[in-house]
Amino acid sequence: MKWRKLYGEDLPNAIETLEFSDTEDALGLIKLIEKESRSEFGIVSLEFFSRPDLRESLVNIGNRFEDDDAILENVIRTLGTISQRCTVSLQESQNLSEIYDVKTQNVYAFLFSHKDSTNRIIKRLIAYTITFFPQFNDYDQKWDYIMSIPKIAPKKDSVAEFRGIIKARINEVPNDLRGRIVEVFRDFISNKNLHEYTRKLYTDVIDQLCQANE
Repeated sequence: MKWRKLYGEDLPNAIETLEFSDTEDALGLIKLIEKESRSEFGIVSLEFFSRPDLRESLVNIGNRFEDDDAILENVIRTLGTISQRCTVSLQESQNLSEIYDVKTQNVYAFLFSHKDSTNRIIKRLIAYTITFFPQFNDYDQKWDYIMSIPKIAPKKDSVAEFRGIIKARINEVPNDLRGRIVEVFRDFISNKNLHEYTRKLYTDVIDQLCQANE
């Protein structure tokens, strides 16, 4: 099969096994799928990972193994990677952009349902994924949720992702939250030994937030 030639494994069969069959190597199979979602994208892999039925299968797998944090984490990583990488790739391909919508309501609902997971890795992965879905804009507590992200351990990772979210929404930040966000960033950079380049990423966002209040 062409997928075995491309990936060294029968990826569709791995997905079907996880979705419908019992297997002792469930974690190994989902790790394979997650790894391939991060591999170099060509037109064939873009088409494969953008397929609606694939995302539906991943949601089904996540629901089937929702009590297994290791498997669920890899499902969420895969969906997050697809939503980010395929969105960028599809925007560059006029032939595919009108065919595929990778940020679907079903995927969003699945991720959203796990946003309060007690597993901090899952919680952080979801925080940085759902906030870039268009459906998140309709969440009436979206800013309360965004402001809770820096509290997720480990702080170095969560604050970095918080910065990315704020940068993407810099023109939407409510005025009454700008000072609190600046305080989060200033406290973080004053207590961390950051590389100068990394420090500038934070100070640039701080400057943008402060300028908007002037």
